[in-house]
Amino acid sequence: MPSRLRAWVRGHRKLVLALVLVFLVTAPNAVAYRHARALTRYSDGGTRTEKPEDLSLAGKIEALLLGANVPRPANAVTPAALGLPFETVALSSSGGAELEAWRVPCDESRGLVLLFHGYAASKSQELEAARFFHEKGYEAFLVDFRGSGGSSGRETTLGVREADDVASALAVVLEQPFGRMLDTVRARFDPMPVPSFPAAQLLVFWGGFQQGFDGFSHNPVDYAKSVRCPALVLVGEKDPTISLEQERELVGSLAGPKTLATFPAIGHVHLISARPDEWKAAVSAFLH
Repeated sequence: MPSRLRAWVRGHRKLVLALVLVFLVTAPNAVAYRHARALTRYSDGGTRTEKPEDLSLAGKIEALLLGANVPRPANAVTPAALGLPFETVALSSSGGAELEAWRVPCDESRGLVLLFHGYAASKSQELEAARFFHEKGYEAFLVDFRGSGGSSGRETTLGVREADDVASALAVVLEQPFGRMLDTVRARFDPMPVPSFPAAQLLVFWGGFQQGFDGFSHNPVDYAKSVRCPALVLVGEKDPTISLEQERELVGSLAGPKTLATFPAIGHVHLISARPDEWKAAVSAFLH
């Protein structure tokens, strides 16, 4: 360090200390704000950032500094690609959201099955499940959540406002639901080269701030106490983001009849694609 600079620092120690403290406070918040926006507002395109556990060290550092890229989900195919009859239906939800759905009719239907996709996906991901239910004699109704596929917007609230899109159901099948938002966000940092505290707390805070909800109180394990209809919960035992203990706690909170079906050696993936036979067997048993 040049002598003049050293002299200036010695003469302005309080100012230097204040600047360092400001940086230590603002830098993590700025990064967390950027990450929260990236995870709750889909981008216009580009390549989606890989899962943290699949990134190289350089990729993890880049993702930490620049944030993840999550393109707006689109429907690649329609039910016609699987030989299914369908019609497109428009729905209105809370906050002015306009939703697009596919109705897959079935002659002499035994009932109606509503299918909702996961985060950063669209209703076309549920077509294999729709075909399965159609073959079992059920009519299927596939819905794009707000911000995805044919529905309006480009933002997601990770289940907060999406719950309004799933107004009610006679029975529910939940695939790899999380119990508490903060716990799930913490788990995302396990494979990353940074501690989860206070990064997870900052990410939950800024995500809720940007979208207008309290992320710390978004805990499905609490909502489960009011669910009295029959419920089937499907989980992968090796899910790196949601532990089996959390899933069991959520199932224990369900107020009605419930069943937990676990898939050994399976992570956070679409279960009907990873283990189709086991998935169909579990759902068939639940329906009967």
